[in-house]
Amino acid sequence: MFATHNDVWAEPLAAPEGTDSYWSYHRWPAEVVGIVAFGAADAAPPVVVVKWSDGLLVALHAERGDIAWTTRVQTKDSDEYWGRRTGTRTVYGDETLFSLYSARSGSSPVVISSGDTKVDAFDPISGRQLWSVDLPTCHGVDWTGEQVFATILCSDGVHTIHLYDAGTGRPAGTWVPPWLSASSTSAERSWIRWLTACRTESSECQGFQVRREETWRIHADGSVAKEPVVSSDIDDRIAGDVVVRRTDGRLTGLRRDTGDQMWQIPLDSRRVIAADAGTVYLLTSANDLACVDGRTGTVRATVQLPGAGWNAYSMYVTDGFVVIERVNPDARERDGDRSYYYGSRPVVLATC
Repeated sequence: MFATHNDVWAEPLAAPEGTDSYWSYHRWPAEVVGIVAFGAADAAPPVVVVKWSDGLLVALHAERGDIAWTTRVQTKDSDEYWGRRTGTRTVYGDETLFSLYSARSGSSPVVISSGDTKVDAFDPISGRQLWSVDLPTCHGVDWTGEQVFATILCSDGVHTIHLYDAGTGRPAGTWVPPWLSASSTSAERSWIRWLTACRTESSECQGFQVRREETWRIHADGSVAKEPVVSSDIDDRIAGDVVVRRTDGRLTGLRRDTGDQMWQIPLDSRRVIAADAGTVYLLTSANDLACVDGRTGTVRATVQLPGAGWNAYSMYVTDGFVVIERVNPDARERDGDRSYYYGSRPVVLATC
């Protein structure tokens, strides 16, 4: 799946440069602001749901590209296309459109759209609206847990997580850091969170981190519990029941429930690291993709990636597929796309 400002399209999985797309969908002047995908489930076909800057939500049959359903939703003032030439930040970043996919969450699939003051949830197959929640204007970042929708609201000047059941929209609880008090500073009241163990960037996240030493897990019922293993770095990754940590040239796997060390291996890696339910993915110093078994630390495979003189700007992992966005070594954010990205096809898709 690919996107630019006004287009969404699909290509064959291992398409060489110049291959025609399976299908494409174009709108103008509206811009693509969010994309989520749902695989086939039971008799339901795979679906791609696209959110546009004018508030149109369009569901496309993933295999054919024809429209399954459309509806209108509220947008955010910040809704615009952020993907530059490759579209990866928009396709995989899900900052305004979120999913719960039944294969992982154990519940019916749900697509959730977040606006400035309203959140709407739909059945991605039929387009039937499941629920709607009004939110105050002081409404911050959103994401989904494995069976809840989470949003940060400003309550009496304190950032507070509000949780809603993803299937019904019913309130499932609230949470603030336990160390906050009446004497907390303004900066402490405006605490920042980092998401952990997400299926995509902000969807189906098992938990979140506040400060660098506190990791919390959101359970299916909306309750929040502190993870037993203290994380000292936001670069820790969770691979199933293993916490993966990088320290002093080593990669270490720790039991998630006790913190006991399970394995340790030398780390020949650049900064980029990602994980899914059972595998840790490392970009080696030679720009090869090393796939490490999360439970044993064994390198299961090393995938040679094309080209050598590039850096990885981002790496996304979903269901065993790894997407790497490549930039030139001296690339700067303000550079134009021609000098910023590596080669004519800067996005690499790999699997172990």
